[in-house]
Amino acid sequence: MIVTPFTMSGTARGGLTEQYQRNTIITTARSFPYITTRVEIVAHEDVVLSPVEVALRDVLKRNQQLTQALAVRPLDAKFLQMVLQGCVSTTVNRGPLEVAKMFLGQSSPSSTTNAEDTLRIKNSLRISLKEFLRK
Repeated sequence: MIVTPFTMSGTARGGLTEQYQRNTIITTARSFPYITTRVEIVAHEDVVLSPVEVALRDVLKRNQQLTQALAVRPLDAKFLQMVLQGCVSTTVNRGPLEVAKMFLGQSSPSSTTNAEDTLRIKNSLRISLKEFLRK
């Protein structure tokens, strides 16, 4: 799978509410690794994720990383610190607080998908953020 970030304005990166993601799933004739360096591509499929879906996947990934870091016995302080800095650092991904403000706040942007899907995704985001705060 190839993950490509994009915005509707044409730039690769944008704000949280502008950041879409294209996941390209490639199916090949043979499995990797193979004897030759080139393998025929049989099919490909593009799946476009909306900004709220991108934020949800990011929060879910951070929850999983934090759970794994806390499950290690004996606790590895350096690894835990690295994971925590990645989870709450506001310099790169703006952190969970900004995600909550942007997508769950009263002035959250409307999505191009139908309202039922948007509500389901936002509820999943709420649950994921609550799990993050419990850890």
